[in-house]
Amino acid sequence: MLSFAPIGVGNPIVSLFPTPLATLTLTKFSNRANFLKRSSISSANYQSHKISQAHYDSLRVLEWDKLCDSVASFARTSLGREATKAQLWYLNQTYEESLRLLDETNAAVEMLKHGACSLDFSGLNVVLVQSAIQHARRSSPLDGNEALAVAALLQCAEVLQSNLKVAIKEDADWYTRFMPLSPVIMGFVINRSLVKQIQQVIEEDGSVKDSASPTLKRLRNQVRTLEESLIRDDSETPSLEVSNVDGRWCIKSSASELTSFKGLLLPSSSGIGTIVEPLSAIPLNDELQRTRALVSEAEAEVLLTLTEKMQMDLDNIEQLSNSIIQLDVVNARATYGLAFGGTCPNLFLPGGLGSFTSDTTYQGTNIHNNPIPQRMNGVVSAEGLSSSTTSPA
Repeated sequence: MLSFAPIGVGNPIVSLFPTPLATLTLTKFSNRANFLKRSSISSANYQSHKISQAHYDSLRVLEWDKLCDSVASFARTSLGREATKAQLWYLNQTYEESLRLLDETNAAVEMLKHGACSLDFSGLNVVLVQSAIQHARRSSPLDGNEALAVAALLQCAEVLQSNLKVAIKEDADWYTRFMPLSPVIMGFVINRSLVKQIQQVIEEDGSVKDSASPTLKRLRNQVRTLEESLIRDDSETPSLEVSNVDGRWCIKSSASELTSFKGLLLPSSSGIGTIVEPLSAIPLNDELQRTRALVSEAEAEVLLTLTEKMQMDLDNIEQLSNSIIQLDVVNARATYGLAFGGTCPNLFLPGGLGSFTSDTTYQGTNIHNNPIPQRMNGVVSAEGLSSSTTSPA
């Protein structure tokens, strides 16, 4: 019988398709660079790695693609789901890299057991964050919703980091038990002043606040005054419907209604009647259009100021975004394993240079009572969780 362990293992059918390995060095995964480099695999090419046709056909028979989709469904962000699939389809990990993946999964399980250090990023829109980063690199104004997404990312990271600090303060052993994720989270750089500035100028719906700048407030007041004047002028024809056409206030009437005012006849779709812009409204509509254009310029200036503020810390924000995506991937592996009562896979290094086996099982709330295997005497023991299946030898 062949053990088949999908989570945290680069090659899911290692006994059938062994890969020659170089000299093995069992080192702790303890720096952010190594953690982040795996998140750069694009979802667009996660199936384009050079693997033998026999290997690929075997994965299809084992429904590896369906399992990848299942694991990815436990990620809380869209880019996390893509990165999870990318990681699982990358089949060239070494034995050491597979152990590192298991170490990450173990840490995520410990965080789930602890309870306070949640890796649930459901409220984050990392797509908008990535879009904001691209706009900042091009020095173009952020969108209001992009700014809110960046603020939410920074706030979420700060909460996670603060919770970890509290846990470590209560018991320093948590830092070790959360390895290799501890240094990643502790290394977050949080730009609190950027969060504060975004909250000061952006509404919850992504629009720019009137108070964002004196110029913007004055221009928006002018727009409201002009609109009120136009509506007041249209009150002379109370039986007719007021309509806004491309930002211009007009009168809409049916073919049976007689109009007693002069105006410009505007194009309209058949069946909706006649649309007329009263002559008296034309100057006000023209001024309204010009003022609205000035409002857009003032809003762009506010958003450009946010962009410039973000540019000062852009590398840290981008690194933070990548870290959150990768943590989402790790958490997806852990929650998938817990959801299906996963067991730690049996890893064997071709040539007998090393091995790792474990009978550890996590099911439901029983995870709180299971001991944590430790790495001892050159034999690596980890808790990467997986759903296990078997196939004929």
